[in-house]
Amino acid sequence: MESTYARPTANELEGKRGNTREDALTALYRAARKAADAGGHVLLPAFALGRTQELLRVIEEATATGDLPPGDVYIGGMGEQITNIYSAYMRSMWVAPGQMRTASEMKRWVRDGTSFDEAIEYALGLESFSYFICSPAMLSGGWSRAFLQRMVDEERHAVVFTGYLPRHGGGIRNLSQMHRGASIPLDGRERSVKINCEWVRAPLSAHAPRGDLMAFAQRMLLGGRSVSFGVLHGTVEAQESLAGEIDDLDGASAKSLTNGLPWSPQIG
Repeated sequence: MESTYARPTANELEGKRGNTREDALTALYRAARKAADAGGHVLLPAFALGRTQELLRVIEEATATGDLPPGDVYIGGMGEQITNIYSAYMRSMWVAPGQMRTASEMKRWVRDGTSFDEAIEYALGLESFSYFICSPAMLSGGWSRAFLQRMVDEERHAVVFTGYLPRHGGGIRNLSQMHRGASIPLDGRERSVKINCEWVRAPLSAHAPRGDLMAFAQRMLLGGRSVSFGVLHGTVEAQESLAGEIDDLDGASAKSLTNGLPWSPQIG
């Protein structure tokens, strides 16, 4: 089993849950509702493969339950092409029929004689609330950077980061530490721009936190089974810490599998 986020958080040490997927979704819901109520839109910079399609499913499900406000969904960048491939080979669409608009529509606006920037302005001027899922995820250019340029200083909009955000991502210094009220340097501006939009980090990580990993181990031991766990994919300290806690469970044996370390599972 993995141990990427196995180091216990302060909340877990105090017996509280924190930094869970549910927390991230709640942050996304809150930002989207606020933007919709203010007459704005939501920008979701996202990796084209995997995260874009995950966000489509999240929006579809949360719209159905009322957790997210309904709106058109536009995909900008390579995510459009990959999503079309998903849709062609999946038995069911990733979103409700008629809900999703793709970047092809925005590209058509450009072909109809408008410039790229004018197409962005047109999209943001739409009266209906919209979600813009755009690559590249690191805001290094393309649709995501162009939308950011137009949205960052307007209070009515929201920018929500749902993936890993490196410190200097997209060539923006200290991007991972940016927040509402901070100044951000952007292309074509004589000076830094103040972040007035909702600026939210809601990481929907594919990796489980320590509490979920322990719950998984406990479920594997149900019925009095004996299970050997090899712990990998994380720092040595995190691996060893998690392996030690699992090893204390009845019926479990666990070992940290650092690179090249031999392992002989004890099969019970």
